[in-house]
Amino acid sequence: MIVIGKEKMTYLVVFIACLFTFLIQCPEKSVKPDDNQSDTTSHNFVWEMDTLGLYGSYLNDVAIVDENNIWVVGEIIVDDPDSSYDGTGKESFNAARWNGEKWNLMQIYDRSPLYSIFYFCENDMWVTSFGFPEYWDGNKWTLYHLQNMGIDASVGFGIWGTSSSKIYFVGYAGSIVEYNGSRFRKMTSGTDTPIIDIWGIDENHIWATAKSNQFDDEHPDGYESVTLFYDGIKWIRKYESLVGHTHDHSNTTIAGYMNSVWAFKDTLYISSNSGLWKESIKKGKGKLVHGPDNRLNGYPFLVRGTGYNDVYAFTHWGEFLHYNGKTWNRDLSLNGINISKVDVKNNLVVTVGDMQFRYVVIVRGHHI
Repeated sequence: MIVIGKEKMTYLVVFIACLFTFLIQCPEKSVKPDDNQSDTTSHNFVWEMDTLGLYGSYLNDVAIVDENNIWVVGEIIVDDPDSSYDGTGKESFNAARWNGEKWNLMQIYDRSPLYSIFYFCENDMWVTSFGFPEYWDGNKWTLYHLQNMGIDASVGFGIWGTSSSKIYFVGYAGSIVEYNGSRFRKMTSGTDTPIIDIWGIDENHIWATAKSNQFDDEHPDGYESVTLFYDGIKWIRKYESLVGHTHDHSNTTIAGYMNSVWAFKDTLYISSNSGLWKESIKKGKGKLVHGPDNRLNGYPFLVRGTGYNDVYAFTHWGEFLHYNGKTWNRDLSLNGINISKVDVKNNLVVTVGDMQFRYVVIVRGHHI
């Protein structure tokens, strides 16, 4: 048995208390190693499908708050039997909100079609319309006309931020616009290709994907696709490729279109024509976790998740792969749906799109 004197015991207690205080106050690093010990999640889902609007309606984006509060944006056209709106017999809405029982149609700002949404809270929300950011402060919507501010940019394809004092908008011709809570500024992206997706884990680790299907003077031999990375100082071209056609792929690396990006702690995912690229942010090394092996009828164009053990990769036509922490599972439950965007939170996944371009569909999936 070891005997410790009172004086030494006092020093030991003080040391342990100081060490504990230091550890709990020491901030976590923004990039953490992959958690290979995560519990697995279920590959099984219960799906509920809703339809909205008439022919010609479309939805571009979705934001989940919780299972009783879901937002979708786009253009939703409905019958106006008495033609009281504009005499056409039709009326348009640009958003809808799920309250747990039904979808309530909404008209935000000037009813213009909306392209993306990013939700912080009930009094702090952003959408984009025809290239302009719009902000909800709990009382009113404010549209920010970038060109009137001298900013030559058109955004609308994606929004990501840590707060409304540090938020980014992406869109046409390589446009990236940052808002710091008081002013907007256009950032140098290094590409003139439309940027279609953006995601980050903090203000010093943000990624964006860009792709174009247009031949032009800059890219006479093929289309361009780029994955950009922002380190808090500048944007760089992390991956790039010229795409001869939409089916270009590789068995070993990213090739063809780079469609979307999602990151969590130390893991980065990029969806591409080659499949799903998974990379350690800390080590900078990656690999294809799903290549051109006929597991999907199409290539994954959307990737999202909630954690290491809950990752989704979607094709345009409703197929998707789900990673539960150990295995990838192919799910055909939504086969035939043209998916445009998806959001996931906790045990809920919500997709928006259309059924063969005939009518708008919203599908809610719950883990079981």
